[in-house]
Amino acid sequence: MSLFAVVIPQKEITIDFSIQDIKIAILKLPKMLDNCKIINQNDILNRYDMQFTSFMSLGNKLSVTLTQLSENKTKITVDTTRMSGTFNESHEVTSADTDYTKMTDSLSKLLSNPNITDDEMKSNSDNNSNAGLNIVLGVIFVIIMIYIFF
Repeated sequence: MSLFAVVIPQKEITIDFSIQDIKIAILKLPKMLDNCKIINQNDILNRYDMQFTSFMSLGNKLSVTLTQLSENKTKITVDTTRMSGTFNESHEVTSADTDYTKMTDSLSKLLSNPNITDDEMKSNSDNNSNAGLNIVLGVIFVIIMIYIFF
């Protein structure tokens, strides 16, 4: 455990989509990502807080703020924080970066294909949930091996 908390810088991207298209895509993210949940939504201030849970952790909170620069250009600002505590370990920072990447990749897919069906989003979510199952099975395997050999 380190003595100092690691600060993750605010991330900004500007994309050539209207703010309305991005709002619609953000609201679809929980259907595409099984570990994502919108915990706070403010349509007036264009701010969305999302919780990304992880194995045996409350996970990370990504606060997304949208700023309309022109009719078809929007700035997306993302602040990442822990749901409880601070970023003290390198694996926590890696987890936060992974959540940010998953969010931006899924947002890109939703914006490039606005007519994506719920079934297609669910199939993507099923692929993501297989990774969690593999982690759980790996942990169980390691525990069994430790029990057998020690």
